[in-house]
Amino acid sequence: MSILNLSAHWKRKIGLAPLVKKVSEPRVVDMTNKLCDKLLNGKDQNRDIASIALKTIVAEVNTPSLAQSILVSLPSQLIKGITGLGMSTEIKCECLDILCDVLHKFGNLMVTDHEALLNALLSQLISKQATVRKKTVSSIASLASSLSDDLLGKATVEVVRNLRLKGVKSEMVRTNIQMIGALSESANEYTDDEDVSWKVRRAAAKCLAAVIVSRPEMLSKLYEEACPKLIDRFKEREENVKMDVFNTFIELLRQTGNVTKGQVDMNELSPRWLLKQEVPKIVKSINRQLREKSVKTKVGAFSVLKELVVVLPDCLEGHIGSLIPGIEKALNDKSSTSNLKIEALVFTRLVLASHSPSVFHPYIKVIFVILQGSGFDFKPYVHPIYASIMSRLTNQDQDQEVKECAISCMGLVISTFGDNLRAELPSCLPVLVDRMGNEITRLTAVKAFAVIAASPLRVDLSCVLEHVIAELTAFLRKANRALRQATLGTLNSLIEAYGDEIGSSAYEVIIVELSTLISDSDLHMTALALELCCTLMADKRSNSNVGLAVRNKVLPQALTLIKSSLLQGQALLALQNFFAALVYSANTSFDVLLESLLACAKPSPQSGGVAKQALHSIAQCVAVLCLAAGDQKCSSTVKMLTKILKDDSSTNSVSSRVICFGLFRHVKRIWHEETN
Repeated sequence: MSILNLSAHWKRKIGLAPLVKKVSEPRVVDMTNKLCDKLLNGKDQNRDIASIALKTIVAEVNTPSLAQSILVSLPSQLIKGITGLGMSTEIKCECLDILCDVLHKFGNLMVTDHEALLNALLSQLISKQATVRKKTVSSIASLASSLSDDLLGKATVEVVRNLRLKGVKSEMVRTNIQMIGALSESANEYTDDEDVSWKVRRAAAKCLAAVIVSRPEMLSKLYEEACPKLIDRFKEREENVKMDVFNTFIELLRQTGNVTKGQVDMNELSPRWLLKQEVPKIVKSINRQLREKSVKTKVGAFSVLKELVVVLPDCLEGHIGSLIPGIEKALNDKSSTSNLKIEALVFTRLVLASHSPSVFHPYIKVIFVILQGSGFDFKPYVHPIYASIMSRLTNQDQDQEVKECAISCMGLVISTFGDNLRAELPSCLPVLVDRMGNEITRLTAVKAFAVIAASPLRVDLSCVLEHVIAELTAFLRKANRALRQATLGTLNSLIEAYGDEIGSSAYEVIIVELSTLISDSDLHMTALALELCCTLMADKRSNSNVGLAVRNKVLPQALTLIKSSLLQGQALLALQNFFAALVYSANTSFDVLLESLLACAKPSPQSGGVAKQALHSIAQCVAVLCLAAGDQKCSSTVKMLTKILKDDSSTNSVSSRVICFGLFRHVKRIWHEETN
């Protein structure tokens, strides 16, 4: 064929698409039959054009009636081209390509031809031509999505039989294995381009989640009807749909926790009881997901397990062994991301916290748990755990979250096993102090020292204590509010546990810093600062310099605070304890304190009258002060107030008498409560 003739043929082909839509159906059927004849019996040079034209007609057919008309004769002619004697490899390949397009688009309309088509295609799986075998696999895959169960079973049996034949060449084995894979992917599903059923499943999962959230009274029914289907759909092929299935199941678990919160007894209609019956199926299905390659799938699986443990804390007692491999793989696999490792560790922590220690005894080499009072010998595991955490603690080239977790873990290990790590303390404690100097890890390190200070082991901190106190005192001047709060708590714990090792000069510096934190602009911080002041004064080793620093720096701030109309709650309670501590420590006389408090209740020319809330605060502090001083002082104060109330002289104004009445009432009430 000349170049000009070939060009003319291509122009005819290009004009065929709109022609199919314009001419009558009989004319299209006639064109199809003539093109099939050209394909099977025509000259070689016309075969490619006939094939392209047939594919164009198949692609442009868009009405059921035209499709049915074409399919009357087209399948039989394509079968003839595939299996007919004397047909060349080129004709077979062209017919297989066209048949694949036809099955892809009209497979459901060709039920009467399915068996004949399947037999024709199966016979080509043993063709000596690799191209024919490859195109046959694609055609059977397209046919499989519309086959009946019997024919699909027949196809599968035939392919398996081919695999079992002895002496089969390796390329034939490879073809049949590919065929098995294609059948598995295509059965009951359309091809990826055509399949939109995943959108339906995804929408169904989201609708079900909405029902779960909005109709908690239906939980029992949902467990009977929806829960088994959700568990079964954990195996969902489309990952986005699988994530929605996981999220829907998590919503079911959360609603169960919300509805049954506080309930102890579980009857057969209780959502928690119904959930417990499903736990074995849940674990079995989740274990399959933890073996998947997808990180996203494994993260979703751990999310389901976390929520399950929150709702049913002891539900995995008999399933720990089956979950261990999934946890190990998530933590040790090179392909695991930081997010997956964190999810696995969080789940492990929840399981350890919610189950009996004896559950983990068989798996102690993988998961170590503190077993206090159970007779379990934990000592062999202390140093390996310490070494593992220490390697993370000293490694600077890692994520911030890992650094913070290493600091927290080391604080907990020292707090729990400090008596078994005496030799290691001089090397690990300075590292924690160093982390206090880093702005990124500072807050976590401060909290770690609070955990250590609260330990009943009274861990030896002598190598770093002075440095830690100095650093913490400096942190009280920082603008970071969370850091100042944590610092106040840590200082309180350290002074309570190690006050005998801290010099009075350090106390004086701390008191100066505390005085700047006492105001009504931040009552929570004020309460913490006053509590620390009380701890400092309660220390019997405090000398007169400490008392003097409190009187000169903190007391003026406290007397200003007591006149605030905002004072209430924990801050007011802390202020009462502060005045009581002043009396108990004998650093300030009762009479001086009482006079100062009464002076606060008097109106001043500059500020005018005293707020009602301030009078209430003053009265409460006077009452607490009297009780701290003892019965004699309390009695004398009551008498003094009674005398003022009875005095009719002009020196006692109406407002002064009202104030005295309020003070008198509070002192009498609190005194009565304490003495009875």
